[in-house]
Amino acid sequence: MAALVASVLLHSWSALAADRRTDDPRQAAGPATRPPADGALVRRTRAAGWLLSLIGAFLIGDLLWDSAPWLGIALGAAALVVVNAAPAFAVTVLRNSRPARTQP
Repeated sequence: MAALVASVLLHSWSALAADRRTDDPRQAAGPATRPPADGALVRRTRAAGWLLSLIGAFLIGDLLWDSAPWLGIALGAAALVVVNAAPAFAVTVLRNSRPARTQP
């Protein structure tokens, strides 16, 4: 369970960091612009979150494998979907609930 909690925290941080990157008004638009340097950190954090979520899902499946294997598979798959999708979905909902900023 600790792996799943850590995965949710890592996914939440990376989604918020990616949201801050796209909100940066100093970042110019266009193909010649270079993204901020923290993009690699966001990608590494997401990868670590995925790895931890896979470990947590396997642990859930392993816990229930002897008594109810199909339940273990279903709960592991549900944990993967919730842990990996919920943080990005929450950040998207919060972002879309804010009023849009207008350019001066």
